[in-house]
Amino acid sequence: TQKQLEEQKKKNKKIEIEEEDIKFLKLNLAYGHKCRRTFLKSKLYKEELKNEHYQLVFSELAGRLQVLESCCHEQDKQSLNELQNWVEQQDN
Repeated sequence: TQKQLEEQKKKNKKIEIEEEDIKFLKLNLAYGHKCRRTFLKSKLYKEELKNEHYQLVFSELAGRLQVLESCCHEQDKQSLNELQNWVEQQDN
């Protein structure tokens, strides 16, 4: 009766979920290797571009700090040198 209907609904819902899981696993088995490969290639490419960009930025910054050092007062040189050392560490 009512209890049996509720139990049947639960069983049907469980079967639906299992069918969806099986469908997902089949698709993953068929196409998963293609997705992972493409994702990793694009991620690695983006990381490579980001690293090149940061290297260029820090190189440019190091050059500008050298110009600034030649123009700054003696009392400011210690702070500037600390900044230059930090930039050199980031560039490596």
